[in-house]
Amino acid sequence: MEEKSSKELNQKISEYNKEENKFDKLKKGKNRIYFNSVTGELMDSDDGNEADMYEIVPDMDQYSQDNITQYTDICENDKHFFKLWNSFIKSKENKFLKFEEKMINFLNINSKYLCENDLKKNFVQHLVAVHDNRQIDDSSLLYIIDTMHRLFKQYKK
Repeated sequence: MEEKSSKELNQKISEYNKEENKFDKLKKGKNRIYFNSVTGELMDSDDGNEADMYEIVPDMDQYSQDNITQYTDICENDKHFFKLWNSFIKSKENKFLKFEEKMINFLNINSKYLCENDLKKNFVQHLVAVHDNRQIDDSSLLYIIDTMHRLFKQYKK
């Protein structure tokens, strides 16, 4: 009886090994199909490494500035404002501030520039979007508008 169970066991192991060998190619990365997790497109790489698909950018700030410039569906003032906002928001001084404080600091630093370059409307649109996305509450909105009004008044043409 032991011989029979031993034979059965060996047979099962042999069958198991045959099944494993059938999928061995898949385990080694061959015959696999990979899709990019961002675009959903079929990848050419056999190893499934998405890092090969992305360009390494040495100067991320310049890359983001250039990226904004390429948009065709927004006006030049919007592009100009977002470049200014992005450079400001990336500064280390703003890292631990609340969003309201960031907006006030931005106004304190850039209000003259906003007025001189006709970007006040763009700031207001950004402020409304920030409020709509609930990054600031109603009282913060009113405080920022009050500060904005006071600062812009200084630089009227």
